[in-house]
Amino acid sequence: MGWGYVLVNHTMQVIEDTSLHNVWQLMAHLIKECGWSVTDNVEMLYEETSWDEIGKCVKRGYKSHYETWSFD
Repeated sequence: MGWGYVLVNHTMQVIEDTSLHNVWQLMAHLIKECGWSVTDNVEMLYEETSWDEIGKCVKRGYKSHYETWSFD
């Protein structure tokens, strides 16, 4: 576990890591430069309390730095 928070874009099937300090800058970057939209279904999950939910997303094929074996 590293950054503490992940943004899960359910529309694009992507997970991005962030810290609470940088979340707004990252969101602006993702919207302006990476094709994310303000209408996307984005969920912010805290690694410490949402590890199982993050694992479910990764196992469903979301692009992320996480490996599926991390959740076994």
